[in-house]
Amino acid sequence: MKVRPIMIAYGWKVGSLEEMTTENLYGLNFDHGKRILLRLRSNYDQTQFLPFGMIMDTMLHELAHNAHNGHGDSFYRTWDKLREEYYSL
Repeated sequence: MKVRPIMIAYGWKVGSLEEMTTENLYGLNFDHGKRILLRLRSNYDQTQFLPFGMIMDTMLHELAHNAHNGHGDSFYRTWDKLREEYYSL
């Protein structure tokens, strides 16, 4: 998985990566990566997965929360940097 080298570079670990089923969220990060939940399936048809790129962008978003709580400027800069690193791999 292309996200692993990024996690290693930042020294980030994820204790538990789980699927979640909510209609209004795509991901959650608990306690700086001890537990990350991602929505994988469509709200309209649980047999259909969301596009992989969308899931991966959500994963990068949640990983950015390992460094920053909330959604301030520094969080968005980190998320953008993670995207650049991911797409350069």
